[in-house]
Amino acid sequence: MRDALTYSKPLEIYAEPQSGNRLRGGSHQLPHPTTPRPGRAGSLPRRQLFDCGFGVFRYAALPVCLEQWRYDAAITLLPASPATLSVSVTDSRACTAADQVVIRVNPAPIANAGPDLSVCSGQGATLNGSATGGTSPYRFVWSTGAAAASAPINPATNGAYFLTVTDSNGCLGMDQIGVTVVVNPTVRAGSDQNICAGAAVALTATPGGGTAPYRYAWTTGDSLASISVTPASSSVYSIVLTDSNNCSASDEVQIQVIPMPVASIQGSSQVCLGSSVTLTASGGSSFQWNTGSTASRISVSPGVRTVYEVVVLNSPNCSDTTSVTVEVLPLPAVSLPEQVTLRQGESRQLDAGSGADAYQWTPTEGLSCTDCPDPVLQPQAGATYCVAATKDGCSAEACIEVAVSDECPVFVPNAFSPNGDQVNDLFCPYSNCLQELKLEVYSRWGALLFAGTGSEACWDGKQGGQDQNSGAYVYKIEGTTLNGKKVVLAGEFSLLR
Repeated sequence: MRDALTYSKPLEIYAEPQSGNRLRGGSHQLPHPTTPRPGRAGSLPRRQLFDCGFGVFRYAALPVCLEQWRYDAAITLLPASPATLSVSVTDSRACTAADQVVIRVNPAPIANAGPDLSVCSGQGATLNGSATGGTSPYRFVWSTGAAAASAPINPATNGAYFLTVTDSNGCLGMDQIGVTVVVNPTVRAGSDQNICAGAAVALTATPGGGTAPYRYAWTTGDSLASISVTPASSSVYSIVLTDSNNCSASDEVQIQVIPMPVASIQGSSQVCLGSSVTLTASGGSSFQWNTGSTASRISVSPGVRTVYEVVVLNSPNCSDTTSVTVEVLPLPAVSLPEQVTLRQGESRQLDAGSGADAYQWTPTEGLSCTDCPDPVLQPQAGATYCVAATKDGCSAEACIEVAVSDECPVFVPNAFSPNGDQVNDLFCPYSNCLQELKLEVYSRWGALLFAGTGSEACWDGKQGGQDQNSGAYVYKIEGTTLNGKKVVLAGEFSLLR
């Protein structure tokens, strides 16, 4: 009897007359001789009989009784249990030979491709196969070509994947797994936003596609579709949405935090009555004054104490408010006559009033002082004189128009008495409008007795140190007025002793 054969798949067995009349078995059909072998007498038998006592073999679920086996045919067996197969061969001379083959049936391995699964679109998965039964070690081959128990896949459409398991005996086991590609959900975290520092903002995740219900996972740790956040600085918030198929989508939204503006107003908080003050707001990009102006700088002229308020804004309308109170200061009292006419050399005291901190006159020519309220005016020519009075930084002004006539009166005494009593001891012509005055005194017979200019133009009644007699004398006066006109005067006067 030959060695036992072990199979778990259909087995072909055939008999061939040989010199040893032995039965051969195997898994592949071998060619049978069709002509007598050389050196053998007689002819090949036409039929071989099989002992059917070992039971019934199954092939393609049909029972086959091995009662006869034609020599030119092959028998394929799918034994369900171990068996011993006997065969006898009788030649044409009625000589008989017999043999047996033992068939052991090994269990086939059981392949397990795993349960059907769903894969999110665009995502990969791993097929995990396993095997039981048979004789390890196993060799795994997937229909993808992967030669391992686990095989990565990235399917684009629905499909089936096949797993073939081969054990150490060469026995096979097969299984398949169905893979369904599921459409992913979508999610929108909303539009990027700009908010003011310290403000809260609502974020809402909007799902689409996939299969409800959905699960939400914000980077804040919140698990609701809508949340409220108050970021201290510019931040990015992400949302991951997962549907009932465990397919997910993500999105993010950026929240830009705009610092709050700090409003301020530059400008004087005091203004003189009738004057204007410029107020300048800063700290933002746009402005709203309670005057209605939207400029950063405004000019105001309040008549009474007034509060000016401004709202300073920057994008996106973050605002701060501030205000300034402007006090109105009264003007100092100052006044002058509208006009005055003076003769040449004539003076007049002016009075601008009192109560101011400072006074300033213009022009300065012809004034006894330029920073007092009441200077003496003696102009050489007509002009308009103005005084600016200042108190608490506020100024008021008054002006007077001064006219100077061309008249230049000259006072000439008609007599004098040089007797040393300190009264009328000198003959002095006087004029406040003449400059470069020259005096000459003559006797009645035309003799020059005295000549003097300026402050020396006064005669003491002597000539050569000798007192002159009482009587009539002649004077001659020459000079130039303040406005440049030449004056010549002559006349008589008396010397009394």
